[in-house]
Amino acid sequence: MFRACRTAVLLSTLSMAIATTPLACQSTGISAASSASKTFATMGTSIADVRTSLDKLAANLDEMSTAGERGVSGDLKKLFSSYSSLETGLAKSARRLDDAAKACARETTSYLNVRRKQNASMTDPAVKQLDLKQIDELVSSELQTRDAYLAVKGQLEPLLSSAASLETYLANNLNTAGVAAGAALFQRTADQIRDVSPALEACSKAYRALANSMVPPKDTGGSPKGPAS
Repeated sequence: MFRACRTAVLLSTLSMAIATTPLACQSTGISAASSASKTFATMGTSIADVRTSLDKLAANLDEMSTAGERGVSGDLKKLFSSYSSLETGLAKSARRLDDAAKACARETTSYLNVRRKQNASMTDPAVKQLDLKQIDELVSSELQTRDAYLAVKGQLEPLLSSAASLETYLANNLNTAGVAAGAALFQRTADQIRDVSPALEACSKAYRALANSMVPPKDTGGSPKGPAS
């Protein structure tokens, strides 16, 4: 009687352990992915903010050049005030983007560590190998996001330097002659803004691809949808 009861308890305990272990592992992976999803959403917003700031600054430079050609000093003062705000806004957006990129790198590293730990606990060789392949693809995708962001950063830094220097120039030469003389500088800054756009789009695409590989899709009750473009 005692032996039968003890056997029943052991079997019950073993069954519970088998039933709950996969769920615990799954919960760990989903938890890490859920945390990463918020960070990647912030990255997407940061990229959009930088793009908006660049567009507004480019439009301001175009208006500044036109106002200088017309010789309307009143317009120049208003446009310079706007330029100063936009230049400051772009610098802040760039810093937020840099912070978001660093946060994404930390979250991805944490997520990969969880995946590697779970992979090490797998006992089925075929499943283990398949899972390891998925991890390797995630690592490759993560490296692509880092390269994509570094490309953006490499173009943003000289642009920010030019924009800040141009603000100082305009503050000291805010007249039709000064603006006319700075036409080449306006064009150079506008070219820098234009050159950043493709890099930003490539960066956005790379981060969306990595996020989609890490974060489980939400159940919306309809058919699956791809990433927003």
